[in-house]
Amino acid sequence: MSPDDVLSVVHAHGMQLTRSGLGWYHRQGMIARPTVRALGRGRGKESIYPPDTAAEVIAAHRLLGPRDVEGLFGEFFSKVRVTPAHVARIREWAHSTTVGDVRRAAEAGLTPREAGWPPLLLVQEWLSHRLTVLAGEPRWVPIYQMIGEDGAGERDPDIRDDMLLTELPGVPK
Repeated sequence: MSPDDVLSVVHAHGMQLTRSGLGWYHRQGMIARPTVRALGRGRGKESIYPPDTAAEVIAAHRLLGPRDVEGLFGEFFSKVRVTPAHVARIREWAHSTTVGDVRRAAEAGLTPREAGWPPLLLVQEWLSHRLTVLAGEPRWVPIYQMIGEDGAGERDPDIRDDMLLTELPGVPK
């Protein structure tokens, strides 16, 4: 996606952002850095962002700021201010963590804090905002999908242990 393509999608979702603002998001680690290539013969450069960039800008924007967060296992983080560093960590973790990683930690009885993870409800919110944009309809990524289940406590055959959290299908809201 070109920067203009990203901005077009972002603007269609009611968010105001400029090219310099887009650069701020990738410098903070909240979105992937673009691939930059020379156009040759003094014609400048072209930036190409990954296809999910607009979705991740919107997810980051909606997550930033103060909020009450209750952890999955009852721990309560009152009035957490979600910063760009938090969002960057959530993004990096979601892009590198598999369903099997989460399931094994849950089976071992580890809390997100003990496992060294960001709060799962913030991860869930980020994934859901991202997926809503990518799917073009309101979607929610339930915690049970993060551990490979179908909502009734059974293993979901469509969710593999090697799936990254960013590959989860979510459910309609």
